[in-house]
Amino acid sequence: MRPFLKEISAFFDRRFFSGLLAYGIFFLTAIGVTVAMKEASVYEGFDELILRNVIAIRTESLTVLMRAVTEFGDAKVLWAGTIALLALFWIKRRAVYFSALLLSMAGASAIVMFLKYLFERARPHVAQLMPENGYSFPSGHGALALAFWGIVVYFLIHRASSLWTKGLLAFVAPCVVALIGFSRLYLGVHWPSDIAASYVIGGTWLFFVIAQAERKLHRPK
Repeated sequence: MRPFLKEISAFFDRRFFSGLLAYGIFFLTAIGVTVAMKEASVYEGFDELILRNVIAIRTESLTVLMRAVTEFGDAKVLWAGTIALLALFWIKRRAVYFSALLLSMAGASAIVMFLKYLFERARPHVAQLMPENGYSFPSGHGALALAFWGIVVYFLIHRASSLWTKGLLAFVAPCVVALIGFSRLYLGVHWPSDIAASYVIGGTWLFFVIAQAERKLHRPK
């Protein structure tokens, strides 16, 4: 038990905190840019146009599909998967996997919650096909889907021996995350800029976590 906990604590070394500082600077800069764009109403026309065109393609069969797809980005589903994988990594003594997954999901969740209450953006005023409470910006489904599926696919790529398998995983993962984002627009519960922001901020957080995991996994034995 103690050696495993020691390995987990070793994940959070000096380079981790220096990287966290760099992300913090990027995060504050992104907030500043977003506030400026919001005050200038830069993305309002873009949001209205894209959302109107997505809603226009609604069909009964596509609605069934989008309702199913969006569940792959639901916080309850992703956290259930996270807890199951954390238990597996604990049993298998995969300290780097355990730390990276927990950090990816906890960090993304905290970032989304902070931004939602910072901007307090209302949901789109359209016919929503799925009831949603809370603020719109950024998309929790987008950020958490990226945090979970991104890090899980990274683990699979790290373990895969075939270059073809690695390439397939690297192609499928972004498609799944993009489809989840599209489902949120289709269901009328998010603005396009909500999805875009969740990918930018969540993607940079995922990159930071993977960079730390990669360094730990390839450190000299």
